[in-house]
Amino acid sequence: MTVPTDGSAPSVLAAVPAWELWLEGSHLLFSGASPSNQIVSLPLTAGTPQLMLDGGAGRSSPGLATVHVFTATDFFWIEQAGVDGTASPSTVWHQARSGGAPERLATTTFTDPSGLYFPGTALALGSTAVVVGSAFGEAAAVPVGGGGSTPLATPAATANLDVQSFLAGIDANGVYWSVPDAGNQPASLMLSPADGSAAKQFGPTLPGNRSSGLVQRI
Repeated sequence: MTVPTDGSAPSVLAAVPAWELWLEGSHLLFSGASPSNQIVSLPLTAGTPQLMLDGGAGRSSPGLATVHVFTATDFFWIEQAGVDGTASPSTVWHQARSGGAPERLATTTFTDPSGLYFPGTALALGSTAVVVGSAFGEAAAVPVGGGGSTPLATPAATANLDVQSFLAGIDANGVYWSVPDAGNQPASLMLSPADGSAAKQFGPTLPGNRSSGLVQRI
């Protein structure tokens, strides 16, 4: 739907399911709700949605795509293998906007404190790597040309604080975490650098009652 800034009534652009939304020039791009690894383009003046990219093309059982990032030439996304809701590792995929077959770059294996797999939930694109953020202080970098997943440094020195870390943001520099001190003391904003170096404090001390909202720089 589109909502005018003058407060007048909204109107329907298209009656279709959508998962993520992006504005690109005069078009609205969105990932389909089923299958979620398809990208659709729709003119902002309304009209017929057009399939732009099919991340499941030529694949017998594609997984659930949870988050995408793209450039003028390429799309990258995280895919969860367990489409039935079961826990499983996440895979990072690439496909050229000009078409061609989707390419799996790497598998990212994140686990929660009990040892169960946990999916990647945030994605950013650097000059040489795709940065993947998860929960519980876990993140990884995947070379854009493939070649495996490299874990990034955890944001705190103790397992207890790693578990409590909130994913606060992600960009080409790495993954940002709000890491609490003992009890409800002020938290630290930590950065796990995309180059794999040690985690470091990024900003000033944060209030003890901090938000868990995610900020991604586009």
